[in-house]
Amino acid sequence: MSVYERAAMVNGIVKAFVGFMLMITKLFSFFSHS
Repeated sequence: MSVYERAAMVNGIVKAFVGFMLMITKLFSFFSHS
């Protein structure tokens, strides 16, 4: 595996994790407001 492939894989994982955390935060704020 090349450095570029590894960087692309890590970037994808980070993006998925950030998106997941944002979704959880939105759901949490939605439920706490209602």
